[in-house]
Amino acid sequence: MKEEQRKVLILYTGGTIGMRSKPGGGGLAPESMEDLQKNIPQIEGLPYDIEWQECKYEGKFIDSSFAGPKMWNVLGEKIMKNYDKCDGMVVVFGTDTMGPSATALSYHLEGLKKPVIFTGSMKPAVDEDSDGPKNMVDAIRLAGESGRSIPSIEGVSICFFGKLTNPADTFKISAQALDAMGLFKDKNPLATINDDEIIVGNIQEKNNLQSEARYLPKTDKRVAELNVGFRKMFRDEESLVVRAEGVDGILLYNLQEDTMYPEKLQAFYDGIEKQYSNKVIFFMGDNLPNKRWVKLKCSTNNHEHINAVLKAEYILQRTSNLEEIKKLAESNLRGESEGPIVNETEILKWMEANREVQGAKDRR
Repeated sequence: MKEEQRKVLILYTGGTIGMRSKPGGGGLAPESMEDLQKNIPQIEGLPYDIEWQECKYEGKFIDSSFAGPKMWNVLGEKIMKNYDKCDGMVVVFGTDTMGPSATALSYHLEGLKKPVIFTGSMKPAVDEDSDGPKNMVDAIRLAGESGRSIPSIEGVSICFFGKLTNPADTFKISAQALDAMGLFKDKNPLATINDDEIIVGNIQEKNNLQSEARYLPKTDKRVAELNVGFRKMFRDEESLVVRAEGVDGILLYNLQEDTMYPEKLQAFYDGIEKQYSNKVIFFMGDNLPNKRWVKLKCSTNNHEHINAVLKAEYILQRTSNLEEIKKLAESNLRGESEGPIVNETEILKWMEANREVQGAKDRR
């Protein structure tokens, strides 16, 4: 029996891939979705049932440079609206915030059993040397072959320059090079695409997760961040006071901890705890300096930590219970840390059930 043709939905939000140079060298101007389709004729020969849809915010294509929660929520709802209508999706997006945008969507889209693959380009598809056509073809092939010739790609990922990566591991490393999406240290691609061959790397199947697919809109929960490296902590302390106004949590990251002055560093931590005892304090480092603080496990480096902030904000949106926050912060929710991928809803239900059992024992 002939296998049924896979359906791949392309959600076009804009980005460099769909632009054209203005006459006279005056920058780039966006084109229509139909223009992009004409500029990538290679897609027509792919063996999938391909459907295109536009996704706009307030009537305009999304400018990746300014993408944020309101735009993410529009895109997240659009993805869920079409989730049951296809076998996989390709989200065409700008590169400036592709990493954090895909990361935010990966956390707020819970229970996905299908691929949602972000892609785009550094050069407009209309250009002769554009990277757009290959990125698009690669992403569509990955979405179409997921669970068939390759393991299931469940959840949000990024396809760029022949690599499929986990969003929480990915950040933009160049404004000019075609290989513009880098990976944090010690992280590897989920898969690589060489010509017609898909080489599977670290795709983790999540068939054990029972939650139904849903989009949990991002709220206004906010986390302020501070580098606590010794040379920076005193310089940034005053700016933290400003940034901590109106936020729900603080993220302290210190990947190159200076151990030459441990007493001063501890005094700094004690000051942070005293001043922000009413906020949840997330800490990224090997040695948790305060038992109340929350150890956050997530991919990051010395310069890029927005993906960790997005995980912390998502956790604060899910629960206000400190023990639950700690459990989720150390869990591997979307492939951002070590160990098996777990489901946050299942964890929260399990912890609530345990509290009820313990409460019943205490009442006896």
